[in-house]
Amino acid sequence: MNVLFLGLPGSGKGTQAQSIAGRLGLAHLSTGQVFRDSVVEKTPLGKIVEARMNAGILIDDELTNKIAESFLEKNGSAKGFVFDGYPRNVAQASFLEKLLEKKKQKLDFVVLIDVDEQVVFERLVSRAKKDGRTDDSEEKIRFRLATQNPKELVDYYLEKKMLSTIDGSGTVDEITRRILAVLG
Repeated sequence: MNVLFLGLPGSGKGTQAQSIAGRLGLAHLSTGQVFRDSVVEKTPLGKIVEARMNAGILIDDELTNKIAESFLEKNGSAKGFVFDGYPRNVAQASFLEKLLEKKKQKLDFVVLIDVDEQVVFERLVSRAKKDGRTDDSEEKIRFRLATQNPKELVDYYLEKKMLSTIDGSGTVDEITRRILAVLG
């Protein structure tokens, strides 16, 4: 089973992706976590990522696709994947479809976690204060919400009749139950 989570930054897709991956024994790719880890580890990728994150700029498709491809190769024996934060646009979605086709797989579910933008903003501000995340200043949060809207992908997967939308309000457990109901 391969599942893709979509949603605004702070919608809970990372929390839910991690939970669902653990419950179902699937490999979890969070490109955002890969990027943050590379910054902490001060890798060459981390230096590129840190400069872009501090400027509020998304990482380019080529680099992001390479990370996804490497992840799939390293986890080739996994019984499925949960994608969180990848793909971010139709070009990346097309690349992912081709990667999965090579493995004779496909995306089985695309889940949009729908949360009001003001609620997401408040969550991100709270997380920034709690975790000290430099990519979550109020100004950068507003920029990310404006530029990281999943509408393009929502439309893409709606057209393919693959999108399921769940209400992203409530407790983590309530949202997880909604997602599990969609996944069957």
